Amino acid sequence: MIQSLTPLQLATVAGPDLLAERLWRHARERPYDPAFTFLRDGEEVESSLAWGELAEGVAAIAGALAGRGLAGRRVLLVLPPGRLLVQGFLACLAARAVAVPFAPPATRRLADRLALVAADCAASAVLTDAGT
Repeated sequence: MIQSLTPLQLATVAGPDLLAERLWRHARERPYDPAFTFLRDGEEVESSLAWGELAEGVAAIAGALAGRGLAGRRVLLVLPPGRLLVQGFLACLAARAVAVPFAPPATRRLADRLALVAADCAASAVLTDAGT
């Protein structure tokens, strides 16, 4: 069973990292305020991610990464732009893993490119979602 990290545990894993400290401070002080707003076609608001949701997702993913001993290792993030990509990237930073983002391949050529990137960076893990 994978457990989320508490803010204190996350701070211990992440060390005295300014980004992690600010994330937790904003999550504590204004959990319902938007941290990120995602736009459809660059204009229309599609969804937003509140500070509390962001921190919760980062803690859960960072806990999974830390629990698998991925500090210092590369984690391939095969995710479309959006909330999970943001949470996954910040979770890699918090867990001291190296995030390697790559958009989900839409063509065979891009799938081949993904395989090359995965091999070249020697990814130890892949973070993706069910739809990818």
